[in-house]
Amino acid sequence: MWNFRLLISIFGVCVLSVMTNAQSKVPPKVLCTESMMRVEIDLAGENAGKRFYLDHLQHYPDENCKPKIEGAMAVFELSLDDIFQCGVTRMVNKISGKRVYYHKIIEESADPAAPKEIIIVKCTGQAKTLNKRNVLPAGFQEPEDLEITNSFVKDAPEPILGVGVRQAGRLVTGELNVSPGTPLQMEIFLDNASAPVYGILATYMQVTDTKSQEETIIFNGCSVDPYL
Repeated sequence: MWNFRLLISIFGVCVLSVMTNAQSKVPPKVLCTESMMRVEIDLAGENAGKRFYLDHLQHYPDENCKPKIEGAMAVFELSLDDIFQCGVTRMVNKISGKRVYYHKIIEESADPAAPKEIIIVKCTGQAKTLNKRNVLPAGFQEPEDLEITNSFVKDAPEPILGVGVRQAGRLVTGELNVSPGTPLQMEIFLDNASAPVYGILATYMQVTDTKSQEETIIFNGCSVDPYL
Protein backbone atom coordinates (compact mmCIF):
# COMPACT_ATOMS: atom_id res chain seq x y z
CA MET A 1 0.00 0.00 0.00
CA TRP A 2 1.57 3.26 -1.16
CA ASN A 3 0.90 6.72 0.19
CA PHE A 4 1.94 9.51 -2.13
CA ARG A 5 3.67 12.68 -1.04
CA LEU A 6 4.05 15.54 -3.52
CA LEU A 7 7.37 17.33 -3.14
CA ILE A 8 6.79 20.32 -5.41
CA SER A 9 6.69 24.05 -4.77
CA ILE A 10 5.23 26.53 -7.34
CA PHE A 11 6.75 29.41 -6.95
CA GLY A 12 6.01 36.87 8.90
CA VAL A 13 2.99 34.75 8.45
CA CYS A 14 -0.07 35.82 10.43
CA VAL A 15 -3.01 35.93 8.04
CA LEU A 16 -4.98 32.70 7.91
CA SER A 17 -8.02 31.16 6.29
CA VAL A 18 -9.92 27.91 6.14
CA MET A 19 -12.02 26.59 3.26
CA THR A 20 -14.36 23.62 3.59
CA ASN A 21 -16.94 22.04 1.34
CA ALA A 22 -19.56 22.45 4.06
CA GLN A 23 -19.82 26.17 4.70
CA SER A 24 -22.38 25.83 7.54
CA LYS A 25 -19.94 23.93 9.75
CA VAL A 26 -17.65 25.56 12.28
CA PRO A 27 -14.21 25.57 10.62
CA PRO A 28 -11.02 24.50 12.41
CA LYS A 29 -8.91 27.13 14.13
CA VAL A 30 -5.67 27.90 12.30
CA LEU A 31 -2.74 29.60 14.06
CA CYS A 32 0.17 30.73 11.91
CA THR A 33 3.73 31.68 12.82
CA GLU A 34 6.77 32.17 10.61
CA SER A 35 7.78 28.53 11.11
CA MET A 36 4.59 26.58 11.82
CA MET A 37 0.94 26.15 10.89
CA ARG A 38 -1.11 24.87 13.83
CA VAL A 39 -4.59 23.52 13.08
CA GLU A 40 -6.99 22.86 15.97
CA ILE A 41 -10.10 20.75 15.30
CA ASP A 42 -12.82 20.37 17.92
CA LEU A 43 -13.68 16.68 18.37
CA ALA A 44 -16.91 17.34 20.26
CA GLY A 45 -20.40 17.88 18.88
CA GLU A 46 -20.84 17.02 15.20
CA ASN A 47 -17.17 15.98 14.94
CA ALA A 48 -17.52 13.25 17.59
CA GLY A 49 -16.31 9.91 16.29
CA LYS A 50 -14.78 11.37 13.12
CA ARG A 51 -11.21 10.88 11.95
CA PHE A 52 -8.96 13.59 10.55
CA TYR A 53 -5.74 13.11 8.59
CA LEU A 54 -3.62 14.88 5.98
CA ASP A 55 -4.54 14.27 2.36
CA HIS A 56 -2.55 11.31 0.92
CA LEU A 57 -0.76 10.80 4.26
CA GLN A 58 -3.24 8.77 6.31
CA HIS A 59 -0.79 5.96 7.10
CA TYR A 60 2.48 7.81 6.53
CA PRO A 61 4.72 6.77 9.47
CA ASP A 62 6.13 10.22 10.36
CA GLU A 63 4.48 11.22 13.65
CA ASN A 64 4.88 14.91 12.76
CA CYS A 65 2.26 14.44 10.05
CA LYS A 66 -0.35 12.92 12.36
CA PRO A 67 -2.78 14.82 14.61
CA LYS A 68 -2.09 14.96 18.32
CA ILE A 69 -4.99 14.68 20.74
CA GLU A 70 -5.05 17.56 23.24
CA GLY A 71 -8.12 17.27 25.43
CA ALA A 72 -11.11 17.42 23.09
CA MET A 73 -9.08 18.67 20.12
CA ALA A 74 -7.13 17.09 17.27
CA VAL A 75 -4.09 19.26 16.59
CA PHE A 76 -1.89 19.30 13.50
CA GLU A 77 1.46 21.13 13.74
CA LEU A 78 2.92 21.49 10.25
CA SER A 79 6.41 22.86 9.70
CA LEU A 80 6.68 25.80 7.31
CA ASP A 81 10.49 25.67 7.40
CA ASP A 82 10.57 22.09 6.06
CA ILE A 83 7.54 22.00 3.77
CA PHE A 84 8.51 18.60 2.39
CA GLN A 85 8.20 16.91 5.79
CA CYS A 86 4.40 16.63 5.50
CA GLY A 87 3.77 17.80 1.95
CA VAL A 88 2.82 21.43 2.67
CA THR A 89 2.38 23.41 -0.55
CA ARG A 90 4.12 26.78 -0.74
CA MET A 91 3.42 29.47 -3.33
CA VAL A 92 5.46 32.66 -3.74
CA ASN A 93 4.31 35.69 -5.71
CA LYS A 94 7.58 36.94 -7.23
CA ILE A 95 6.15 40.42 -7.81
CA SER A 96 4.57 41.18 -4.44
CA GLY A 97 6.60 38.78 -2.27
CA LYS A 98 3.39 37.27 -0.91
CA ARG A 99 3.76 33.71 0.40
CA VAL A 100 0.93 31.22 0.76
CA TYR A 101 1.19 27.87 2.56
CA TYR A 102 -1.67 25.39 2.49
CA HIS A 103 -2.60 21.75 3.02
CA LYS A 104 -5.71 19.59 2.74
CA ILE A 105 -7.17 17.72 5.72
CA ILE A 106 -9.55 14.81 5.15
CA GLU A 107 -12.57 14.50 7.45
CA GLU A 108 -13.84 10.91 7.61
CA SER A 109 -17.10 9.97 9.32
CA ALA A 110 -17.61 6.81 11.37
CA ASP A 111 -20.33 5.90 8.87
CA PRO A 112 -18.54 4.21 5.92
CA ALA A 113 -21.39 5.23 3.60
CA ALA A 114 -20.91 8.94 4.34
CA PRO A 115 -18.71 10.83 1.86
CA LYS A 116 -15.36 12.19 2.98
CA GLU A 117 -14.97 15.94 3.25
CA ILE A 118 -11.94 18.06 2.38
CA ILE A 119 -10.79 20.97 4.54
CA ILE A 120 -8.23 23.37 3.06
CA VAL A 121 -6.15 25.19 5.68
CA LYS A 122 -4.00 28.11 4.63
CA CYS A 123 -1.50 30.64 5.99
CA THR A 124 -0.70 33.81 4.07
CA GLY A 125 1.94 36.45 4.70
CA GLN A 126 4.19 39.04 3.09
CA ALA A 127 7.90 38.46 2.69
CA LYS A 128 10.19 41.17 3.99
CA THR A 129 11.40 42.94 0.85
CA LEU A 130 13.25 46.18 0.13
CA ASN A 131 11.85 48.23 -2.72
CA LYS A 132 14.39 50.08 -4.86
CA ARG A 133 13.36 53.21 -6.71
CA ASN A 134 14.41 53.50 -10.34
CA VAL A 135 16.69 56.45 -11.09
CA LEU A 136 15.26 58.75 -13.78
CA PRO A 137 17.58 60.13 -16.48
CA ALA A 138 18.90 63.68 -16.20
CA GLY A 139 16.53 66.26 -17.60
CA PHE A 140 13.45 64.05 -17.32
CA GLN A 141 10.26 66.10 -17.02
CA GLU A 142 6.80 64.67 -16.45
CA PRO A 143 4.03 66.24 -18.55
CA GLU A 144 1.75 68.55 -16.58
CA ASP A 145 -1.39 67.25 -18.31
CA LEU A 146 -1.66 63.48 -18.63
CA GLU A 147 -4.76 62.03 -20.23
CA ILE A 148 -5.67 58.47 -19.24
CA THR A 149 -8.01 56.98 -21.81
CA ASN A 150 -8.46 53.51 -20.35
CA SER A 151 -7.54 51.51 -17.28
CA PHE A 152 -8.03 47.82 -16.49
CA VAL A 153 -6.89 46.04 -13.35
CA LYS A 154 -7.65 42.44 -12.41
CA ASP A 155 -6.02 40.02 -9.96
CA ALA A 156 -5.36 36.41 -10.89
CA PRO A 157 -6.64 33.74 -8.47
CA GLU A 158 -4.28 32.03 -6.05
CA PRO A 159 -3.52 28.62 -7.57
CA ILE A 160 -4.30 25.44 -5.63
CA LEU A 161 -2.28 22.38 -6.60
CA GLY A 162 -3.70 18.87 -6.58
CA VAL A 163 -2.07 15.49 -7.04
CA GLY A 164 -3.77 12.21 -7.82
CA VAL A 165 -3.25 8.66 -9.01
CA ARG A 166 -5.19 6.97 -11.79
CA GLN A 167 -5.59 3.21 -12.03
CA ALA A 168 -7.13 1.88 -15.26
CA GLY A 169 -8.18 5.43 -16.14
CA ARG A 170 -10.03 6.00 -12.85
CA LEU A 171 -8.90 8.63 -10.35
CA VAL A 172 -8.29 6.89 -7.03
CA THR A 173 -9.00 8.67 -3.75
CA GLY A 174 -7.91 7.64 -0.28
CA GLU A 175 -5.91 4.45 0.14
CA LEU A 176 -4.66 2.49 -2.83
CA ASN A 177 -3.87 -1.23 -2.83
CA VAL A 178 -2.18 -2.52 -5.96
CA SER A 179 -0.47 -5.70 -7.09
CA PRO A 180 3.12 -5.63 -8.35
CA GLY A 181 3.22 -4.68 -12.02
CA THR A 182 -0.05 -2.73 -11.97
CA PRO A 183 0.45 0.49 -14.01
CA LEU A 184 -0.39 3.72 -12.21
CA GLN A 185 -0.60 7.21 -13.66
CA MET A 186 0.45 10.16 -11.50
CA GLU A 187 -1.30 13.48 -12.15
CA ILE A 188 -0.52 17.02 -11.01
CA PHE A 189 -3.27 19.53 -11.68
CA LEU A 190 -4.59 23.00 -10.81
CA ASP A 191 -8.02 23.93 -9.53
CA ASN A 192 -10.63 24.99 -12.09
CA ALA A 193 -10.34 28.71 -11.32
CA SER A 194 -6.57 28.97 -11.81
CA ALA A 195 -6.04 26.33 -14.54
CA PRO A 196 -6.72 28.77 -17.44
CA VAL A 197 -4.25 31.30 -15.98
CA TYR A 198 -1.21 29.32 -14.84
CA GLY A 199 1.01 26.52 -16.11
CA ILE A 200 2.82 23.82 -14.14
CA LEU A 201 6.51 22.96 -14.23
CA ALA A 202 7.25 19.89 -12.10
CA THR A 203 10.91 19.82 -11.11
CA TYR A 204 10.91 17.04 -8.51
CA MET A 205 8.51 14.35 -7.34
CA GLN A 206 9.04 11.57 -4.83
CA VAL A 207 6.72 8.80 -3.64
CA THR A 208 7.18 6.79 -0.48
CA ASP A 209 5.40 4.29 1.73
CA THR A 210 7.86 4.33 4.63
CA LYS A 211 10.64 6.62 5.74
CA SER A 212 13.22 4.06 4.64
CA GLN A 213 11.78 3.29 1.19
CA GLU A 214 11.18 5.96 -1.43
CA GLU A 215 11.30 6.42 -5.18
CA THR A 216 12.10 9.55 -7.18
CA ILE A 217 10.07 9.65 -10.39
CA ILE A 218 10.75 13.24 -11.52
CA PHE A 219 14.13 14.96 -11.16
CA ASN A 220 15.02 18.34 -12.68
CA GLY A 221 11.81 18.21 -14.69
CA CYS A 222 12.57 14.85 -16.33
CA SER A 223 11.02 11.43 -15.69
CA VAL A 224 13.56 9.24 -13.92
CA ASP A 225 11.60 6.11 -13.04
CA PRO A 226 7.98 5.90 -14.26
CA TYR A 227 7.46 2.52 -12.56
CA LEU A 228 6.89 1.94 -8.85
